[in-house]
Amino acid sequence: MNITQAIIDLKHTLYVPTSRGYEPIKGAQEFLHTLEDAHFPHVFSVNSSFQSQEDLGDALSKSGLYIDLKKVVHPFEVSIPFLKKQEIDYVFIFSGNQSLPRIYQKAGLEVVYGYEPHMQGKGAVIVGYNPRFSGTSLQTAINYAWQKDAAIIALNGKNYRTLPRNKRTWDSLATAKLIAQVSEKQQVQVVGKPSEEYYSYILNNRLPSNDASSTVAIGDSPLFDLETPHKLGVETIFKSSVRRPRLAQEHIDIADHQVQSLEDIAKILGL
Repeated sequence: MNITQAIIDLKHTLYVPTSRGYEPIKGAQEFLHTLEDAHFPHVFSVNSSFQSQEDLGDALSKSGLYIDLKKVVHPFEVSIPFLKKQEIDYVFIFSGNQSLPRIYQKAGLEVVYGYEPHMQGKGAVIVGYNPRFSGTSLQTAINYAWQKDAAIIALNGKNYRTLPRNKRTWDSLATAKLIAQVSEKQQVQVVGKPSEEYYSYILNNRLPSNDASSTVAIGDSPLFDLETPHKLGVETIFKSSVRRPRLAQEHIDIADHQVQSLEDIAKILGL
């Protein structure tokens, strides 16, 4: 195995969320120091569209885990070149992340808050995790998608929540599918994990080499951290999580290596 670079999942691989905040996995900071001391190229994969880069950094540092935030690849970063490739001019953002309008405006896209007849270019609805949405804002997103014939972009690629009727909280894929269905759109484009769009972007833009065979993907979810990299020819390491033991049984055949600790991963990487 000639592995020279890595894609490393953050949540449940380097830290676990608790009621008190984030709790680093045993040996996480030492593992990060080992990567940095060896000058081993790596990025961190995340599937969250709700937290801003700054909020993630603050939460991790409070737990005693310090990472280079420039190495974190958020789904909204991946969405920007995709939107430009589709020649999108206007974006309607349906997300609880208040930093997203600034991010898309900085990328040269016009952020809109509803349909207006004078809009001549192509539009898209960007759907992220939104824990505080209202029926009115959802209807506005649906109207915009229908009137503008807008593309529907989901920043997250999984339905990870069971939604009680008294909870107004939806993940982005479920919401994007609802908007597409009601506005009579044909499909939803996912740009976060586990989409090929996400991992291809990392290989082609965020690592020194786009050679999949020299890359390893590390994570605790075979389905979302390993399956797509495996299809692209990337080596895979499954790290079991004591908090989520059932994941050890899901699609585990796609993992080239199974480990119990971050120390085991460092040994596989020759560090």
